[in-house]
Amino acid sequence: MDAHADPTSSTEPEPMRAAEAVDENVYDSVHRLRADAWASLEEAARRLATLPRTSDARPDLDARVEELLDLLGPIESCWSAPGTAAVRELRALHRAGDARKLTDRLTEVRQPFSG
Repeated sequence: MDAHADPTSSTEPEPMRAAEAVDENVYDSVHRLRADAWASLEEAARRLATLPRTSDARPDLDARVEELLDLLGPIESCWSAPGTAAVRELRALHRAGDARKLTDRLTEVRQPFSG
């Protein structure tokens, strides 16, 4: 402690209020992550819809679609639209093997919030 410092003053910073502690850039990155995940999902679904069923690339694309749906599930719980119900519906279409319906439904789901 400095010999000239006031012993009654605290050298520790005051606790921050919750609103001050939150970095507003965190929200921006969540929005970007969400937007990128939806765009990537739509792209992977379109590629899947154009591949022959016997293509060697199909397993990797199937895994990518599942990975993106896994990512979007928890994120979409914070939004009313498209929301978790849409993610469940898209997962069911993917698991049913109907890439064309998956692609069509993705376009419908994303249309209101894609710019």
